[in-house]
Amino acid sequence: MGSQNNINRGYSPKKTHNIAHAGAPKRVRRLTPEEIEERRLKAAEQRREKRETFFVRFIFGVAVYMLCCLIIFGFAASVYLRTTDIELAELNIVDAKGKILYTAEDEAFIINNVPYVSATGLAVLYDFTLAGDKTRVSMHFHNVDESISFTKDSTGVYINGQPVRLTAPIIFTDDYYIPLELIRNYFLGVTIIYDSEKGLATLSADKEAFSLKLHSPVETELPNKPKG
Repeated sequence: MGSQNNINRGYSPKKTHNIAHAGAPKRVRRLTPEEIEERRLKAAEQRREKRETFFVRFIFGVAVYMLCCLIIFGFAASVYLRTTDIELAELNIVDAKGKILYTAEDEAFIINNVPYVSATGLAVLYDFTLAGDKTRVSMHFHNVDESISFTKDSTGVYINGQPVRLTAPIIFTDDYYIPLELIRNYFLGVTIIYDSEKGLATLSADKEAFSLKLHSPVETELPNKPKG
């Protein structure tokens, strides 16, 4: 009777079937093929984004590096050119009135640290004919009927048939190059002035007042490139 009263009063025994499974591991649900494919695509997209980010950063870094190099190179080049412009030696051939007839810069003027003048340069002042070959040549001046004979790579020349020894040889490359000392010592009516600060030599002469004469040579001041 008592038990029956308890039941009627709403008493019910505790359910114990869930207690037995409280500590059991949860069951993992398997991914569907669609979910697996979605995750794979998502991982691939993340890897692609990382590669693109790295590539963009790399290109940007290279561009910045190249820009810095160009700026540094440009600055160094401007400084170098400002200094070397002064150091370059130059020869101007002018007439009696000071008009520039011919200009030869550095390599066509200073050869092996010796000042030279080319046959092409002399031709703007004097009327002459070159006869011979690339080894033995005669330079015959028409208006005065005088001549200079020389041999390539030799310091010995003949002025009107008389032997003269120079301190530097005659050179032939694309043209005949004659040491400036020959012009200074044996061409009368020629003036050579050298400005060491500007690195500029000026050869001036009167075309009409020209002759070749054997005389005591004067010491030729060899122009050195000025220091920047």
